[in-house]
Amino acid sequence: VLIISRKRGYRGQPSGKSVGTALKEAFWGVMTPVVILGGIYGGVFTPTEAAAVAVFYGLFVGVFIYRTINSISILVEIFAASIRATAVVMLVVTCAGLFSWVASTVGLVEKGSAVLLAVSDNQWVVLLMINIILLLAGMLLDAISIYYVFLPFMLPIMAHFNWDPVWFGIMMTVNLAVGQVTPPVAVNLYVGANISGISMERISKAALPLIFASLLALVVIIIFPDLSTFVPRMLGQM
Repeated sequence: VLIISRKRGYRGQPSGKSVGTALKEAFWGVMTPVVILGGIYGGVFTPTEAAAVAVFYGLFVGVFIYRTINSISILVEIFAASIRATAVVMLVVTCAGLFSWVASTVGLVEKGSAVLLAVSDNQWVVLLMINIILLLAGMLLDAISIYYVFLPFMLPIMAHFNWDPVWFGIMMTVNLAVGQVTPPVAVNLYVGANISGISMERISKAALPLIFASLLALVVIIIFPDLSTFVPRMLGQM
């Protein structure tokens, strides 16, 4: 981002406001991750419950602080948009979860894992194959569905090579994050294009250097597992 910004001459414009004034105006927005992450790490609520907390916090700020939600019709419109977006995701997740259960029940998980292990017993070859499969899947499906479908196949392979589950989970998450911004489907690029009003062609081209940087980060994570595990190990969590 720094290289691209300097190359294109991107610079901010002075606002004329002090840091204190800007922070005061942004206080309620800045508090959003503090409330959510602070509550999770503080043991006040679970990550699942954090979603409900975030909704009520957003409603509180929108209704009583910024007063942008000032009518029942706006509230209904927000709820309707949320229901539509959630329904699409949950339908995919439900079908993916059903597929995962069926695959485990009929033995597809064991057979799929055996196929990968039969190709090579070299862990780096298998790891390369897994990352290619995940990257291609991430280009076509959403991350939640991929976890449901592919993770059961990966667990026996992880056990076979004695891979650290924390490291593998981080590697898989970063890989899928790259896939979510890589065409042809690129779910997150659609979101970015919708919010910014920029065409998919233009935003896809602009994302290419960032995708390349993310792939380099993925390679570093794969080669050096300690980068993913030294903090939990240091805190005595492993």
